[in-house]
Amino acid sequence: MIIALPSPEERKALLTQNANRYPEAFDFTLPTDGGKSDTLKIVLGTPKQDSPGWSSAVAATFKPKTVDADPAALVADCMLWPEPGDWGSVTRRWPALPQTVATVVRRKLGGALSMMESPEGEGPPELVKAAQERNPRVVWRRLRLDGALVELAVQSPDEMVWRMFNSEMAKDGADCWKLALDFATASVADASVPVASLFLRWPGAALLVALTSSQLAGLAAEYAKGEF
Repeated sequence: MIIALPSPEERKALLTQNANRYPEAFDFTLPTDGGKSDTLKIVLGTPKQDSPGWSSAVAATFKPKTVDADPAALVADCMLWPEPGDWGSVTRRWPALPQTVATVVRRKLGGALSMMESPEGEGPPELVKAAQERNPRVVWRRLRLDGALVELAVQSPDEMVWRMFNSEMAKDGADCWKLALDFATASVADASVPVASLFLRWPGAALLVALTSSQLAGLAAEYAKGEF
């Protein structure tokens, strides 16, 4: 083990104190001297809502031209163990590791793009059918999260909602996470689980829903050269 684990009592206290952040342990195998390898255990939790790394990740999702993603900051926000000093020593030895861990973080938060599916070859569940009867612009999406399968009825935003979302998001000092969360919540016409609980446990899923709603609004529409 690259960093010795704390005592069982300390581990229990760490998990208990951070239970509301849904802690999970991951083992990373790293190359060491002499062509050997060793294991590094990392405990990750969901970020605090006002944490700088998470705020930057949300802003980079919706304002990629003006905000750069910072994987290292996101990882730091979500890391419950090792301690910052020990983690700093690890990243000096393996400087690319934060990028690898950031990939795990995105999956843990439910924000990996591959987790949002457009089901094919099967009929939509009743909750989606009912939502489509109320609003024909509703589409069926499925979130395949680590530990849960969620059916979603996602609706395209009205023009006023879309314009307001983009206007507020573009402002300096915008609370990008609150804006994205509100936009995603408003975009769900129905779901197989309570939306508030879903986005609390998997905040990255809110970003996927907001991106899906943006696509339904015509953002990044596919096109090809044609004739007139």
